[in-house]
Amino acid sequence: MKTLIVEDDPDILDVVSLSIEMRWPDATVVAAQTGASGLEAVGSARPDLVLLDLGLPDMDGLEVCRRIRESSDVPIIIVSVRDKPTDIVKGLENGADGYITKPFNVMDLLARIGVALRRARAAGSAKP
Repeated sequence: MKTLIVEDDPDILDVVSLSIEMRWPDATVVAAQTGASGLEAVGSARPDLVLLDLGLPDMDGLEVCRRIRESSDVPIIIVSVRDKPTDIVKGLENGADGYITKPFNVMDLLARIGVALRRARAAGSAKP
């Protein structure tokens, strides 16, 4: 499993990366700290899942989400401090498959990652 984390906070990036690697020892984590580098990594790294922060230094994460959706059906889970219902709805309407607010419980995030990957595998095997 390859996970792309688009997050500008190095502490959150470290915690999430370590948690994923501990839960899935064969996982590869690719990190991007800007929207532009995240978009580039989607094309070059071909991740199985994207964890996407909305508050990026160079562009809004919703724009990153929309642009990923233009070329990929990779599962996207937004991880953001934006916790208003309208923010969550906007994230989901712009192409995210899930949304979790900061601060978050790591076990909850890992469970959501597992669900997203399971759904993506099931959808992939259902295609003719």
